[in-house]
Amino acid sequence: MVFAICFPLVNFSWSVNSLAPKFGQSNDHAARPMKALAKNARRKNMACRSRRENSRRNPVPRASWTVDEFCSSVGISRSTYERAKREGWGPREMILGRTGIRIADESLVAWIAEREKKAASIAADKRGAQDEAEVAA
Repeated sequence: MVFAICFPLVNFSWSVNSLAPKFGQSNDHAARPMKALAKNARRKNMACRSRRENSRRNPVPRASWTVDEFCSSVGISRSTYERAKREGWGPREMILGRTGIRIADESLVAWIAEREKKAASIAADKRGAQDEAEVAA
């Protein structure tokens, strides 16, 4: 009969002495749980074959975004991004070898700040036009 035993990788609630073999048991009985823990610990920190699995196991802060990731994070469509790029108010881009166009995290923050500043100036212009219309009336 085979039993599956799951051990937590954190907060060990037993000591090594509690895993010592009891009367009539072999040393292999005590070593099995420790071998399973060591195997799981090694597996957790190893690099993976797929980029997705590796980024899930070893999270690293993002340094750059693809154009599609940028558009979805900011909430604009790809066509709006292309129009902004054509008209000169898009974010700064960088080219990384064959992987394509990327937008640095600093560029994303700067672009958002620029858009907020532009929106504030437009709102101030509208308020000024409304005030002039009220004075004239």
